Amino acid sequence: MLTFHDIGALVHHLRMVSWQIPDFGPERYDAALRRLHRRMRAEGRLDVRAHRFLIIAERP
Repeated sequence: MLTFHDIGALVHHLRMVSWQIPDFGPERYDAALRRLHRRMRAEGRLDVRAHRFLIIAERP
């Protein structure tokens, strides 16, 4: 689980994992980020489930 305590950390993370939201940019998602920021301030954090898989392929 990932925990974010402020919107800046979430924006930084989303910029680093560009494959999750290919068109992500703070300007494009301004309204949603502001709503999420208010929620994070009220609740103290945002917990996000993150699933990661390691796939190992071998030739037969």
